Amino acid sequence: ESVGCYVKGVNSLGNYINICHTLALRHEQLQSYLRLDDSSFSVDIEVGPGNVVTVPSGFPVGNEDSHPYKSKWVKVCGTTYKKPCVVVVGIDEEFPLFGKITSVYIIDEIIVFSVLLLYTCSYNPHYHAFEVKNSTEICFVQYENLVSHIPLHLKNNCDSLMVPIKHRLTF
Repeated sequence: ESVGCYVKGVNSLGNYINICHTLALRHEQLQSYLRLDDSSFSVDIEVGPGNVVTVPSGFPVGNEDSHPYKSKWVKVCGTTYKKPCVVVVGIDEEFPLFGKITSVYIIDEIIVFSVLLLYTCSYNPHYHAFEVKNSTEICFVQYENLVSHIPLHLKNNCDSLMVPIKHRLTF
């Protein structure tokens, strides 16, 4: 319908040989211009309840005088990230490196996750999932540095932990 409104609104084309091609080209150029407008690329961020805390040791953003906001959850473009979610934080040789979110921090409109790293043992094609093991190593990862922005979850399978993937991870 939006294309139809655009076509009806055009008064003078200046080209009467191939009207359909001219209209399609001008509409495509208009859409490209509108997509490049800075206001259309703003990221929709919604922050949950929380409080202002002191800077944890090893925090990658800000300085010692900064006070990040520790939130229970954050929603970026409709995707919610909260404490039990698992995210892909990197690539370790042939397997992805997963991290379980322990805290969500926001400082100067930068989202930083505190994650508990999970060691990837193997890939199980039957379950379409990676077998992982818990570790004690905690690190900070910025939202922009995530390999995949789709949150995952942990599943208990007998005596092992599995991270089922919802899509193909490309390295």
